Amino acid sequence: MLYVDDLVTASEARSTGVGHALLEYLEQRARELACTAIHLDSGTHRRDAHRFYMRERLTIMAFHFARELD
Repeated sequence: MLYVDDLVTASEARSTGVGHALLEYLEQRARELACTAIHLDSGTHRRDAHRFYMRERLTIMAFHFARELD
């Protein structure tokens, strides 16, 4: 699996095809490395990004839970 810990583009580059190109590159690189999947984490507050990921055929596979300790 190729793991991506947040995929973020500059706000002025959004909706210009940059995100799609990055995902295409990641898929190509994953195939070169004989990976069978791409996994990507994204903060729950990034709803626009989540809509983009779903348009790009990524699916929500899990929720990640955490508790901050004092």
